[in-house]
Amino acid sequence: MYRLFLFVFIASLTVFGCSQNDQSSTDTEVSDARGGDDQVGDPATEMEEAMRALQESLAGEDGDGKKVEVTDYQKLKDFMPKRLVGMKQEDLSGEKTSAMGFRFSSATATYRDQEREVEVSIADFGGIGVLKATMAAWTNMEYERESDDGYERTTTIAGYPAFENFDRTTGNAELGILVDDRLILSVDAENISEKDFKRLIEQLDAKKLARVK
Repeated sequence: MYRLFLFVFIASLTVFGCSQNDQSSTDTEVSDARGGDDQVGDPATEMEEAMRALQESLAGEDGDGKKVEVTDYQKLKDFMPKRLVGMKQEDLSGEKTSAMGFRFSSATATYRDQEREVEVSIADFGGIGVLKATMAAWTNMEYERESDDGYERTTTIAGYPAFENFDRTTGNAELGILVDDRLILSVDAENISEKDFKRLIEQLDAKKLARVK
């Protein structure tokens, strides 16, 4: 999921940048044809400033302007438990990506047992605000809904903002936890009981993950 998002995000930035360069050229030609207009802001300059702000955000800098190095994906892989709510770990992978001035690392583990299947992903965006805002938009809202069929809600887990979604009719569940404002722990589960979902949250110790960096 995160890998697909990154490719889409990078492609979007590339297309956005190219389209804005074309638009800037067109705006300049129109301005020249009109003989200039001091009353109208320069679109090219405004776009350059917007792109510069975006690049600074993508650079992954902390509040002091220092570069934030993403966590080694091997450490993220090591965090993944060998067994999760009785299921054996079957697949484990990790990667680090650098593109267009930003860095990203992730690890993904899959657990299966008969009908049950759980995928756990950890992503480190290195403090890149624009990516966090996109991938963990639920941190900026408060929401709760529950019925006989299940529930979905924003909440707090181990002191960190989180999102839970559980469908009692299918046993499908989702979990997202934003750890230390940079690590996103996500879970996609199928055919799992509500009891095991709660156990799973406990076993994926967010406090322990915070010490991985």
